[in-house]
Amino acid sequence: MRRLTLAFVISFVLTSSSLLPSANAQGSSSALNRWTSTADLTAARAGACAAVLNDGRLLIAGGIGASGPVAAVDIYGTDGAFSAAAPMTHARAQSACVTLPDGRVLAAGGDDGDGSLNSAEIFDPSTNQWQSTGNMQVAREGHRMAMTSWGF
Repeated sequence: MRRLTLAFVISFVLTSSSLLPSANAQGSSSALNRWTSTADLTAARAGACAAVLNDGRLLIAGGIGASGPVAAVDIYGTDGAFSAAAPMTHARAQSACVTLPDGRVLAAGGDDGDGSLNSAEIFDPSTNQWQSTGNMQVAREGHRMAMTSWGF
């Protein structure tokens, strides 16, 4: 199986003195040692979080669109195409995502356009549904999460 590392090269279009996020994405193949264009996201945005699902697909959640933070979620499949998934329960940009050992994805924090969030939610790829979970003690945005052998 060829491994594809997907990196979002977020480009901005200058229109009427405002910056608009792009839906363009590019992938890098270690086998080819070059960047190539890939399918477009279903919704243009920047500042989304991403997590690799246990089956090799890539989940891209939230972000900021032309009108502000969005709840949109895309999944980049092993076929090289994006498909829409169930939206998050709360629109959030600059949040953090991490794949949990059981295959679900935790998204936490971010900015909803009114300020930093302390809320969190979990995506279950087997049901294509998001569910709210406990809040963080401190609201934050632009942070990162990582799994370790002992938890977070």
